[in-house]
Amino acid sequence: MSDEENVPAEQPSTEADARLPLSDGYPRRAEHTQAAEEKGAKAADGQHPTKAAGMTASYRYPKTARVRRRAEFVSLQRDGSRRHTAHLIVIRRPAHERTRLGVTVSKRIGNAVVRNRVKRLLREAFRHRQIEIQPPLDVVVIAKPGAEKLTYAQAATEFARGLGLET
Repeated sequence: MSDEENVPAEQPSTEADARLPLSDGYPRRAEHTQAAEEKGAKAADGQHPTKAAGMTASYRYPKTARVRRRAEFVSLQRDGSRRHTAHLIVIRRPAHERTRLGVTVSKRIGNAVVRNRVKRLLREAFRHRQIEIQPPLDVVVIAKPGAEKLTYAQAATEFARGLGLET
């Protein structure tokens, strides 16, 4: 005698159509990305959070506002003027079109989580002050040891001091 039971191999009919219909699936990438923008998080009044906060496009941090290529970082470090603060080195040089930012945080600062936090703080400080930077500059910020302990207010103050926006 066996403890096994004879179980039929057929699946119940309720699971036969388990796939999503096309209208709920991902028909095409372009249509999906447009739908995702419309479905994003909403503020209490139904507006997108950036619109609800009164933020304009000038406060964004698009790819055109970033120093992205290694050659640009190297030429900025070679030709730019440097300012040192307690936790940052700010290197700047006149730009062609708009102010751009590049951030360098080495492994001496901490692990990936810590380095990314420092980068986010510096990018946010730049994002809020970029319209004040006239004429346009290419800026590279290098974090010194101890930068991992910075708060947003301290990072923003040191960033502005390094750019010469505050005395």
